[in-house]
Formats: sequence, structure tokens, C-alpha cells
Amino acid sequence: VEVTPTLAGTVAYLSPEARDGADIGPHDDVWALATVVCELLLGERPVVHGARTVLSRAWVGSQTVGPRLLAAGVPEAVTDVLTCALHPERERRLCTAAALGRALREATEQA
Repeated sequence: VEVTPTLAGTVAYLSPEARDGADIGPHDDVWALATVVCELLLGERPVVHGARTVLSRAWVGSQTVGPRLLAAGVPEAVTDVLTCALHPERERRLCTAAALGRALREATEQA
């Protein structure tokens, strides 16, 4: 019997690389958590994935989330943290959800 690995989760919160079938890890949790926080602040998901070119669409979405957060009155320090957490290259994101939490806490204390 051959077992095929499956991925569980809501597609809208999956990182670009998880949607592409890459191995998942803590950076993908950071993406998902940042998506939820942005959705709470904006009232909509910050990045909309299309059926094709997920990474390029994620790049466009992550580039527009900063200005959208600032326009919604989110402090710049918080916006910077969330923009980093939604970077389409996993190596450029915060490395864990705990690190994202700490960075957001520090950013809100600065505001």
C-alpha cells in the first residue's frame, strides 16, 4: 500500500510554498497567523491566491498589504512586522509564530 501525503488546512491561509506542495514548517505557521491578523485588521484577507503562479501572486499581495494596513490606520511598526511575516520567500519571514507574537507585542508597545 502506497500512502500519499496530504495537507490539511484552509487554502486561503496556506503559504505560497505550501500551496505548491513544498515541505511545510514554522515559516508556514507565520504566514497563516499573519494572514489572520491582517484579516482582522483589514476585514479581508491580505493575499488572494489564484490558481496559477501562486508565488508571483503572493509577491504582489505582500507588496500591497503594507500600504493597505497604513491606510487603515495600523501603526507603521505593526505594518512592518506583518509585511515581513507575509514575505513570499519563507527565508525572509520571521522564523516562528512565537517570534511573530513577540515582534507584534513590541511593535504595539512602540505605537
